[in-house]
Amino acid sequence: MNGLFLTIGLFLLAAGVFALVWVRWYPEPARREGRRARGLAQRSRDAGLRGHYRAGKYEAADSEDQALYLDIGSKIEGEAEFWSGAMLWTDRRFVWVAVPAILIGFALSAVALVS
Repeated sequence: MNGLFLTIGLFLLAAGVFALVWVRWYPEPARREGRRARGLAQRSRDAGLRGHYRAGKYEAADSEDQALYLDIGSKIEGEAEFWSGAMLWTDRRFVWVAVPAILIGFALSAVALVS
């Protein structure tokens, strides 16, 4: 039994299973919406808005804040929508990384147990 192969194999197997479970429990549309919400909050703070976004709608702190939002709100929301679509880790990429990791991890673990 080769302890190093077994350790690496089990690690790859666990990482691959974790990636597949992550995709199942936290799918791409939910990750995109979370990214959009964080982007809206950050951009609104950077622009000087004092209100909050709740359920995708802006709630102004006062009339001055509402006037500022009417002036720049569409730009902020457009940028947040654009950047929410620019995801590095899509569900397909998670699967393309997870499945080979599981297969390699299983093979290394099997080799370690047999030898």
